Amino acid sequence: MLSCSSAFQRVASLMFMAPKLKPQRLHQIAETGAEQLVKKARTMTTESSMKDAFSQYADYLNNFNEKRERVVKASRDITMNSKKVIFQVHRLSKDNKDEVLEKAGKDLEAVREQHFARLMKELQGTDFWKLRRAYSPGVQEYVEAATFYKFCVSGTLSTLDEINSMLLPLSDPSLEPLQINILDYILGLADLTGELMRMAIGRISDGEVEFAQRICQFVRQIHRELLLVVPQMDDSYDMKSKMEVMLQSVIKIENACFSVHVRGSEYIPLLGDDAPTSFLLGETRDLISSLPSEKGWLVSQIYQFQGRWHTEALLQGILTCQKHFKAKDSDIILVTNPKSGTTWLKSLVFALINRHKFPVSSGDHPLLVTNPHLLVPFMEGVYYESPDFDFSLLPFPRLMNTHISHLSLPESVKSSSCKIVYCCRNPKDMFVSLWHFGKKLAPQETADYPIEKAVEAFCQGKFIAGPFWDHVLEYWYASLENPNKVLFVTYEELKKQTEVEVKRIAEFIGCGFTAEEEVSEIVKLCSFESLSSLEVNKQGKLPNGIETNAFFRKGETGGWRDTLSESLADAIDRTTEEKFGGSGLKFSC
Repeated sequence: MLSCSSAFQRVASLMFMAPKLKPQRLHQIAETGAEQLVKKARTMTTESSMKDAFSQYADYLNNFNEKRERVVKASRDITMNSKKVIFQVHRLSKDNKDEVLEKAGKDLEAVREQHFARLMKELQGTDFWKLRRAYSPGVQEYVEAATFYKFCVSGTLSTLDEINSMLLPLSDPSLEPLQINILDYILGLADLTGELMRMAIGRISDGEVEFAQRICQFVRQIHRELLLVVPQMDDSYDMKSKMEVMLQSVIKIENACFSVHVRGSEYIPLLGDDAPTSFLLGETRDLISSLPSEKGWLVSQIYQFQGRWHTEALLQGILTCQKHFKAKDSDIILVTNPKSGTTWLKSLVFALINRHKFPVSSGDHPLLVTNPHLLVPFMEGVYYESPDFDFSLLPFPRLMNTHISHLSLPESVKSSSCKIVYCCRNPKDMFVSLWHFGKKLAPQETADYPIEKAVEAFCQGKFIAGPFWDHVLEYWYASLENPNKVLFVTYEELKKQTEVEVKRIAEFIGCGFTAEEEVSEIVKLCSFESLSSLEVNKQGKLPNGIETNAFFRKGETGGWRDTLSESLADAIDRTTEEKFGGSGLKFSC
């Protein structure tokens, strides 16, 4: 098989081998029939040789492209399953360390034996460096997962030699072993520091201050060593940009640990369940004041907790929820990012589980006279407003909703057999809906905040409940790992084939339709047109002061085109492609 350069050389040599006639005047070009036949034969021979050369080159390119597609697929599978290992390790706490790390270790082994083995089979014994851009993202994600796991097990860093030694048995012994190169290893290490930062903040909030301090020292050392290495690298463009992000991670961990050191006993301890609520709230405020914070574009300040950004009010509600909420196996919890179909999902599921108690045809359905947000409690919002609220008083089965990330869910939710229905929305539509919601909700705070700056903050993950992509991926992987517990639906599919998706949700939560029942009545009752036209949703306010009509704007897909310029839409698309690459998750408009 010819390489690119050898194919061109052969074509060139064949061209030079073509017979050349001496220059002749026009009156001298009177050739015999025999001479013309000889010339034609020579020309055909030359053309045939050139066709053969180009045919071989075309075969080479076709085979190369087919191999590249297989390599990209293997890399994406490595990325997706490595991310699952990372999310699994983030569940770590002092109470479940052995259980979580045992499962993460098995998952990491599966990444090697199932997906890395496939990649090595494609690349070993070939000019694999020609496909580095196709497989490098997966390799970097694997390095990140492997080093993250190793640190949580032993508090040490996996070296490049150690990682490669784990891959060696996967190689064909008759060929030269395929090894991860130093550049992909270092790029993976740079991403590791972001995961360690999120873990450190989470451990501080759980009172594991010493563990957070060890993380701080570990990340400092990695950053310090890489500062010496990066300037010497020839191909360091990607690494230099990652070094800036790494520095921010170091600063955030240092600030959190410094706050613990200065505040000492004032910092939130692990309080018992019998701690007075007023004392808990005071300690919670101390915790919040020590967390990394940024100026928000919907509120004056947002705070980073367990890798997510929250307002002070909702963060207080989340902390109380984590401590006090006790899940039941019969619970149904609806989870969304803000402005991702929350109102619609609440209406649909409320109508589903209560369709025998409140028949749609009766004419006095609760949804006709009550805003959906009053029928399905918002967990962290309720806990902020009423820290002593008793969720056990809710009717069976308990139906609730939240914006809490999978990582930050109360442990009782994760360990129980309750059902989680997660609905996500195309990020451009979600952003635009949140943008208009914010302008309506807080016109003074957002009046001087340009949309370009808001898109930048959104892409950086600095918005309420953000980063959007981490929130979505956590539930996406949870639905793949445990499909009986987590159902993943999209706003777009719900709009496109509402009845089909409603039936799927009904089956999942255990209240499927019989052959005689009509789903169309529920769909019609809960449609945007129906709910938005009701008097209860056109005027009045919720207990938190938000006007009920603020939750109904357009209720459509693809509406981002009316608000976002092409460049702003491209910025969100690029971030989405980068974050979701290899996950198997795609959005439609």
